[in-house]
Amino acid sequence: MQIGFRYGSLVEDYYTGFRLQCEGWKGIFCSPERPAFFGDVPINLADALNQQKRWSIGLLEVGFSNHSPATFGVRSKGILMGLGYAQLAFWAIWSIPITTYAFLPQLALLNRVSIFPKVCYSFLLRIKQSFFQGKKKKKKESSFSDMNLESRSN
Repeated sequence: MQIGFRYGSLVEDYYTGFRLQCEGWKGIFCSPERPAFFGDVPINLADALNQQKRWSIGLLEVGFSNHSPATFGVRSKGILMGLGYAQLAFWAIWSIPITTYAFLPQLALLNRVSIFPKVCYSFLLRIKQSFFQGKKKKKKESSFSDMNLESRSN
């Protein structure tokens, strides 16, 4: 039996927790009154970006390894637990569509290109006419101006 951290990844805490869950260990939440240790946070932008890069690389390494949560985790812990770990392992891939979504509208505006489709109003009018044509009820013939005059006389 191996005890301790599973090294070989930049995110050894994630990897250790994942592997222990796959081996059948149960996790509990422990919240002592006095903290056992204090964390360390980045104090400037360069350190924060470096930490995010390190986490992204480490999680992708685990995601594409032999112990990938999408394959190994699903087989050992079931679909929900495997996909839960896989969602975290592959979160760095979301940077591609988010970056595209951030820059594409600005580039379209600078180049005077419409990113919205053009609406064909004649098509919408035909749909409106066909929808409301069958729903017309025959009522007493009165025009809008007649109703307006009646409301003014009261």
